[in-house]
Amino acid sequence: MGEAVWAWDLRAGRAQALYELSTGNARVLALAWHQGSSSLLASCESMYDDCHEDWAGGSDGEGEGGSGSRWWPKRAKHDRKDFKAYWTEADSCVVQYRFSDRAGGAVPESQGPAFGWQGFE
Repeated sequence: MGEAVWAWDLRAGRAQALYELSTGNARVLALAWHQGSSSLLASCESMYDDCHEDWAGGSDGEGEGGSGSRWWPKRAKHDRKDFKAYWTEADSCVVQYRFSDRAGGAVPESQGPAFGWQGFE
């Protein structure tokens, strides 16, 4: 699987892509449907090491408090602007996509790379 989840309409004998859900640049390992919450769960694995060679950074003034660095994997399958909101994951994770008539469009906070040295003296 790739670095996104595609939703398809398979009715009437034709396949038509409805939309693409971001995984924060993580590779999808497994999908599961949770009926009680009308949620699709995606188990995802980050394929990008926490080293400078794998990430491109920049400050665009849209981070927390109005400024901040935004990191993006250099080999990601998607560009930063392919989705409406910035979101990337540096670690493996489980993503929950909740479906309802009142979609809020909330985007989780991004997690940039630690580069193996942040927080150490």
